[in-house]
Amino acid sequence: MLTVEIDKSGQKVGGQNFFNARYGEISGEKYWDKDGSGTISAGDPLLKGWTIHLYEDTDGDGTFDPNVDKWLKQTTTDASGSYAFTKLLPGKYIVVEDKDGPDGNWTPVGDWWQAVHIDSSGKTVDVDFLNELEVCFEGLTPGFWRQTQNWKKVTLDPDCADQAGDPFHGFANFRDIIPHLSFGAVFKVGDGTGAWDVTWKVGKTTVGFDVDKTTLLDALTIQGGGNVGAFLRHASAAILNACAEEVDYAIPHEELIALVQDAFGDLAKMTALKGILEDLNELGLEGSKGYQCPILDADYKVIGYVGELIA
Repeated sequence: MLTVEIDKSGQKVGGQNFFNARYGEISGEKYWDKDGSGTISAGDPLLKGWTIHLYEDTDGDGTFDPNVDKWLKQTTTDASGSYAFTKLLPGKYIVVEDKDGPDGNWTPVGDWWQAVHIDSSGKTVDVDFLNELEVCFEGLTPGFWRQTQNWKKVTLDPDCADQAGDPFHGFANFRDIIPHLSFGAVFKVGDGTGAWDVTWKVGKTTVGFDVDKTTLLDALTIQGGGNVGAFLRHASAAILNACAEEVDYAIPHEELIALVQDAFGDLAKMTALKGILEDLNELGLEGSKGYQCPILDADYKVIGYVGELIA
């Protein structure tokens, strides 16, 4: 709107022109580089529920600087793997994806942001993003590990045995480890007194284990025991998974030992950690029947599966 004042002299006022611009739009799609080609190809699935951000390119330099560029809004890819920012005024923008994905297990292929100039023509600018999955985590159950015929199918990772202080230092294979090393020695949680370190009730009777005398095989074959017994079973399977070259286990062995030490003796903590380890141990191996690549939160809890992201 323009306001013009005309006096009584009969003057003419010119140059009062109006200019209009059409809204622009930025839209695109989110892809999983499933075939590892490094480019968007016909077999790459579209991913839904992926967060995309829109920034104003505040300094107009065409590069993304979160400390300078102004965040405007965000959206997520829809059920078809698409997103759109509509009704954009002419200007310079930067489109930014959550490059690590919903669980931090993704890597961008190429740029994870792109500078866009919206002019007054009302055109739509297409910006697609491509990411690859770093690893599909795996796990083997206590049932696998307690079967002696399976021990020769897996290889001990040297990272778990090479250095003094490693959980399996001095050992070369699982055949020697599982029936001989104690739970207490591996996780450094026994008190050395010969008394029960963990107990539970069976009816009115208290039963328990001295973990200094409980081998990993003993722990893997515990029957019953409620959450305490399940904790010992799954912690034992977890350390074996973490130290098997054939298994891409989510929790590194050093961190796993620390988690078990923190939880040991506290029923609530043991129960919570048991639940996390049980889900991880039951994942199976990639390529096996029924396997699903998991999505984990920061505490290693399984919160979904990659297949659920596919549009």
